[in-house]
Amino acid sequence: MCQAVAEQLDENLPPLYDGDGLFHDTDMQQYLREHYNSALNYKWSQPGAGRAFRTTIWTLLACAFIHTFVSKSLFWRMVIRRAVAKRIKTYKLNRQWRSLIRLHNRYRSHSEINNDTTPTSSAHDFQINRMRRLKWHFDIF
Repeated sequence: MCQAVAEQLDENLPPLYDGDGLFHDTDMQQYLREHYNSALNYKWSQPGAGRAFRTTIWTLLACAFIHTFVSKSLFWRMVIRRAVAKRIKTYKLNRQWRSLIRLHNRYRSHSEINNDTTPTSSAHDFQINRMRRLKWHFDIF
């Protein structure tokens, strides 16, 4: 039946032409009353139904598109924030760990056999800045 309606719409209807410009609804109804064979039991849909359906589809697609990109950008912001926080935490932990190792190396005794618990100081126990170290090494005058 749909094929018959499509054939009738394609072949038997004369081409639409309005000389002045817009083709009004009353003209369309008169045109169909004159030229459309209603012997085929074919119901026309409501006038705005197809357009409303298309508009709904496009609106849903646009909302899905926008939601996808907004959520993606928020997701990547979250990923970057977590990565930065993890690296800062790792950096802090590494600093603490290195300072603990430095403290351990500074106060441990040189012989592992005589390992008494009193912290023994070595010759290079204290920190000096670079200029004084250079003076100590190279000040021969």
